[in-house]
Amino acid sequence: MAVMNRDIVMNGGGSIILAEGYSRGFWRSWKAIVVGVCIGILVLFATFIWLLSRPLPIPHGTLFYAVATSEDVRALPQDIQDALPPDWRAYLGQTSRLPFVFGIYRQGETLFSFVISPRWHAPRTEKIHQVTRGLSLISADTNLPSDSGRSYLSYLFEHWRHGGPTLGVRPLDALGYVNGGSQEWITLHVRDGLLVSSVDAPAAPAEPLRETDISLHVPVGGSVYLAEHFEALPYLPDPDRLTRLPGLARVDFTFDDSGEPTFTRLEFELSLSEAEAGVLLGAYGFTVRRAIVLPDGTTSFERIEPMAASGTSLFGPRTDDAGRLADITDETFTLVRARSSQDEPRYAKACANAPVWMRLSARTVSIIANRFGLHLEPSQARPLQIVSENGRLAACFE
Repeated sequence: MAVMNRDIVMNGGGSIILAEGYSRGFWRSWKAIVVGVCIGILVLFATFIWLLSRPLPIPHGTLFYAVATSEDVRALPQDIQDALPPDWRAYLGQTSRLPFVFGIYRQGETLFSFVISPRWHAPRTEKIHQVTRGLSLISADTNLPSDSGRSYLSYLFEHWRHGGPTLGVRPLDALGYVNGGSQEWITLHVRDGLLVSSVDAPAAPAEPLRETDISLHVPVGGSVYLAEHFEALPYLPDPDRLTRLPGLARVDFTFDDSGEPTFTRLEFELSLSEAEAGVLLGAYGFTVRRAIVLPDGTTSFERIEPMAASGTSLFGPRTDDAGRLADITDETFTLVRARSSQDEPRYAKACANAPVWMRLSARTVSIIANRFGLHLEPSQARPLQIVSENGRLAACFE
């Protein structure tokens, strides 16, 4: 009887367990190196952002700022580049992908300037008052305040968001606002050849404006706003008289070299009455002398607004002792100074496909630029039109 072999052989040519070994831990692999590098980059980036976001001691009384790179400024006409303050040109002479912040501030009756830049872009200038916060440097003409305001990063983001140069202006401070009120900033940026602001604006009237130094449409209720918010109204009737007149619809002024008006035209929403014509004439010095007997028996004289006598009218042309010619017809008041060769102003051609709220001549643009420290001659400037573009207040140059 044969004996069976009890040995059982399985997979004689191999083994069920093909191999045995030890794999390298995750933190010793290339994946760990990649994760470590990414974390390091994130930490460096976060640190860089944090250092750029340190608040800076922005001067009190700041009324204007511009955020622009050297490349942005080089796109401007050469005349405007040459008119920039020397300190600003020292910064713009450098090649930098990051923008600079150029600001104007007022202390007392004097205008000063400051510049905010990355601290590695600090050229030698006359601005000896400098403060560093993180990676940002602010240089100014006077001592900087102890408290802090905006950061360089906030200006940088503003420039990036609009894709180009950005301007900010506090208009009520810049134009000498009297009774306080809102101090909000207006920001502007370039888009499709227009300087578009952050201000909402309804569509302007369709009628074009004239080629005077200042020509503007007055929005409905504008006269009331002026009377309530301004103590003095240059070249316009004083607030008390303005409240006694129909609402203004359009205003035109032309000035001589000394800044005195040679041509004034006011157009109102409604036709003027005889009493309102007297108010206008009195506002511009066409008064009547009236005798007053004082308690002691002496006689004094005062100047009062003219009133139409029976059978006469205050409408039509009239000349005063200085040779000025005033003319009132329906809803229009015109005043021309003596010896001025002012012809009827022509209508200006629009510089954008949008209705115009205001037009400023090249001379007026030059005066405003000099007010902000930009020394620009009238021959270097162009007329400016302020329009309503897609619900926003915008500007373009003729």
